[in-house]
Amino acid sequence: MIRGKYVGTITIEFCVDENTNGLLPFDCLQASVKEELSGVIKKIIEEEVSDIGTVTVEQQFADLYICNEA
Repeated sequence: MIRGKYVGTITIEFCVDENTNGLLPFDCLQASVKEELSGVIKKIIEEEVSDIGTVTVEQQFADLYICNEA
């Protein structure tokens, strides 16, 4: 039996023009980042490791905000 463990940190930084066509309203987009993104990341990684292991995603921080940068 071969056993192993991989622990990593993922940082995803967003920068999207709020006038982009088809973009969710800010409140919905913010909720999605805060509440759903960990599940999406977990699903993507689970597809890669299929039946050989389990995946746990522990969200440490998530937020989305509006800034006036150009």
